[in-house]
Amino acid sequence: MPGRIQSALTRHRRLLALAILAGGVVAVLVWGVLSPSHADPFKAGYTDAELARRIERGAAVFAEQNCAECHATATAPSAEPSAVLKGPTLVGIVGGRAMLEDGRVVPRDHRYLRRAILDSRAEVVEGYGFQVMPDYSHLSEEDLVAVLLYLRSLEAETNE
Repeated sequence: MPGRIQSALTRHRRLLALAILAGGVVAVLVWGVLSPSHADPFKAGYTDAELARRIERGAAVFAEQNCAECHATATAPSAEPSAVLKGPTLVGIVGGRAMLEDGRVVPRDHRYLRRAILDSRAEVVEGYGFQVMPDYSHLSEEDLVAVLLYLRSLEAETNE
């Protein structure tokens, strides 16, 4: 009798181990499919027409969200001399590096800009700790990518 019980327990342990292993594999596969990869929109192979459409949408989202209340998008001085912008100018914001309040230096790539838009308190740029940018986590992925492409276009417009 003890031999049968021992045999059943051994078989059940193997089945349990196999089930746990299979569950882990399924979890990894599901996580990989469902979690967004956030590919670099700056390296996407958009046609000229598609890129122009996305940049136009990004400019519209920028206006709809009132981003210009705090951020300049042109190298020219503000038309309103009394206007004091709370945030940094966005001309040339893509590329280079940002010095953060905690002393770290991070690349201003699509990942950094995405974090800055979705959670502005995650990595605060040195000199802007006193400001609180609103949370824009409500933006759709399509609108967020459009804004990122619009921000990149600001640099191109000023360098032409």
